[in-house]
Amino acid sequence: MSEGMSRGAIVENDAEISPAKERIQCRMCGSEEVRRAFRRGYLQLNIFPLFGYYPWRCMTCGTRMMLRKRHRKKQDHAE
Repeated sequence: MSEGMSRGAIVENDAEISPAKERIQCRMCGSEEVRRAFRRGYLQLNIFPLFGYYPWRCMTCGTRMMLRKRHRKKQDHAE
């Protein structure tokens, strides 16, 4: 793995959340292709939920991160 990328890193600051646009952007590669990931291990299953942290994965570079954001808001569809 490249320097600075640790597999399964649990760092809240790996992604930027823009409150105005409700978008999550990976700081490692800048991609907005960030999706919720399944919880793994004892900490993610039992401890992090108590503090409101949710697992996310960048689909471009594969970086995993824990964020306090649960999901993206769906865009309003024009009717």
